[in-house]
Amino acid sequence: MMNIMSVSNEINRFRSARDPFFKTYNSDRCDLSKRLIVNSCGMENVIHLKKDNASNRPVGRADYQIVYVKGGRLRYCENNRWNICNENTFLVFKPHEPQIYYYSATEKASCYWIHFTGYDAGAILQYHGLGNRVNYLTSEPPHLSSSISKIIDEFSNPSENYQYVCACYLESFILNLGLALSKENIQKEKMNVSISVILKEMQETYWKNLPIEYYAAISGFSVNHFIKLFKEYTKHSPHSYMTELRIKEAENLILESEISIGDIAKKVGYDDPLYFSRVFKKYRGYSPSSLRKN
Repeated sequence: MMNIMSVSNEINRFRSARDPFFKTYNSDRCDLSKRLIVNSCGMENVIHLKKDNASNRPVGRADYQIVYVKGGRLRYCENNRWNICNENTFLVFKPHEPQIYYYSATEKASCYWIHFTGYDAGAILQYHGLGNRVNYLTSEPPHLSSSISKIIDEFSNPSENYQYVCACYLESFILNLGLALSKENIQKEKMNVSISVILKEMQETYWKNLPIEYYAAISGFSVNHFIKLFKEYTKHSPHSYMTELRIKEAENLILESEISIGDIAKKVGYDDPLYFSRVFKKYRGYSPSSLRKN
């Protein structure tokens, strides 16, 4: 992994020739004369560069910065610890906060970035719920890339009122980010409630061999989305979670009763005792009969 010293060797290199889409100014300033002002912006596309690119600003900048990871990975350092940002993650840096990060060509990073200032910049970010350093989205919101592309285009080929136009596009970009984040937070809260209900249902019906579609219908989500959100909440797939419930109950019955292994298999939802034994051994590392003997 790239260390802070090697990052410092790559900082502040503006390569307008590397990508015609990446053409902007590089001004670090705190200007409170207007509500919102774009200082600089661009797109890092190291897929085409085939070379890592880095920024190392231990004391940050005088303005704000948003970095949106459109694809691949970005790695950033905070409190001497490196962290990974996958696609559809965005970082928000406030004035004078350390900005130490790099894009790896091998990880196919593609990122938009924008520096901005203004007397209302902080309040606008806060109003739209963008006060955290790292923010995660499950997918790219509609029109997000196009809204920042418009800022870059306007900045690259400035019109007479380009500052005002860029400020309008920037606020639209921040609005889109905030709306997407708010929508996902609401969805997560809804899913948290749904998952709690589903976990209780699974604990009461694990032996019935009900299909995943049954539990997805209770959650109100599609099967694929249900599985994805279930994994995020429990760190297990629905199938793995159900299997663990069955194996745990089987384990209790083996240790605390005289019921045969075959009957225990049926009680926890397995019609085939041999298949039950294979699953049990896979999850516990030993067979049901070995557990009973010992």
